[in-house]
Amino acid sequence: MFNFSGGGGDMRVLVDSLVLESPFEMLGVWQGVLPTAAVESFDPFETPASLHARFVRFRPDVLVVSLQWLTIAPLLFTLLEFSGNLGTRRVIGSPVVNDVVKIQSVYRGFFDVIDVSQPPDCVAKQVVCIHRGVSSLDDDVLWSRVPRPMLVGDVSPGPRNQTDADILELPCIGMRDVDIASALFLSVQTIKNRVSSMLDRTGANNRTQLAFQFAHQKMLTEMTRHARHEKETHRASRLNA
Repeated sequence: MFNFSGGGGDMRVLVDSLVLESPFEMLGVWQGVLPTAAVESFDPFETPASLHARFVRFRPDVLVVSLQWLTIAPLLFTLLEFSGNLGTRRVIGSPVVNDVVKIQSVYRGFFDVIDVSQPPDCVAKQVVCIHRGVSSLDDDVLWSRVPRPMLVGDVSPGPRNQTDADILELPCIGMRDVDIASALFLSVQTIKNRVSSMLDRTGANNRTQLAFQFAHQKMLTEMTRHARHEKETHRASRLNA
């Protein structure tokens, strides 16, 4: 782990080590640009319980993570929620920043995207702007058109029963309504009606988004359950120590 702490600790920045190609060099430059900040890096492969403990201890104002976190953004949100850090500004740090990265980042609840291929002092200055509530995406026309769900990746209100769940499983592997209807012994109109109802309940824009989020959320639900279990186990071991 690489870290440094400046004098006043006016800003606390936690950085995914995968973002840092040259940790010593970059964090050294950051120390010069952010003299009153506390900056620390973390290993993204830590267990959820370990990450939770780090978030509790460090209480980051800005969290800069690699592109890999786009895939499990709801888990990151959950860990921050568990640790009492919902106000932390979540940021993607990537050596490639294009429209696809921007869209994914905004849709998954990140505040901004930083091009980490810039000189470290430029990156650090952007972190300062983010801490002050200024996003580089504010003036981006594309950003303003990206739909932002109320709760990232949450489609739990969608399926009312196992039949609804089965219907959502099948578009994920490319099946059409007529094929889904045949597999579930339902009419095509019933399939369309149920999908339409689930779209209304979840606020998803289309069936592709709904099916993707449903499949994705199943994995995240299990990961979150595991994170909760690790947190409770850690708490119990401390009480019994």
